[in-house]
Amino acid sequence: MTAPASLTTQDKSVVFLAKNIQAGVLSGDNPLRKFCAKQNLEVKGIIWLFDQFLELQLINCEVAIQKMNELLSFNNRLPVHDCNERLRQWTKSAKQKC
Repeated sequence: MTAPASLTTQDKSVVFLAKNIQAGVLSGDNPLRKFCAKQNLEVKGIIWLFDQFLELQLINCEVAIQKMNELLSFNNRLPVHDCNERLRQWTKSAKQKC
């Protein structure tokens, strides 16, 4: 496995372990995500976590909206279009009692 120089030792360890135990990777780091895709590893990010929290009813739509807005206020690396789409969905669902 030849990894790009942009990956840290920790990133490489995550990929190595994920491949060995046949697991997915949770990351928002673009170089790591791209490398995982080349290694045929499933990669999930923060938006997926929100979806899971809602599906498992660990949070409700109101909390998801609040936390996503907080996250967007300081994290400029998020996929804004996808975040805004979720906010629209959650707002609609909140009105229908998510």
